[in-house]
Amino acid sequence: MIYYYSLLSIFAVLVGLIIIDPNIGTYIDLKFRLLRIKILTLWMQMVLYPNIIIMKWKIKRNIQKIRKETNDKQI
Repeated sequence: MIYYYSLLSIFAVLVGLIIIDPNIGTYIDLKFRLLRIKILTLWMQMVLYPNIIIMKWKIKRNIQKIRKETNDKQI
């Protein structure tokens, strides 16, 4: 039941912000579109082009960044 109340309260806050300032609605819409594009791009890279050298390099680079961030936080 707490889950539903928390979702309802988050939704109410977002609706209130959108009513007060219409730019927030545009911002949220753009963020969701950007998220969709990033997910589709990642899916295409993983499924359609896994053997391209540039993609392998980009994946390794991202893994190194994540390892560096996690190692810095653990120290």
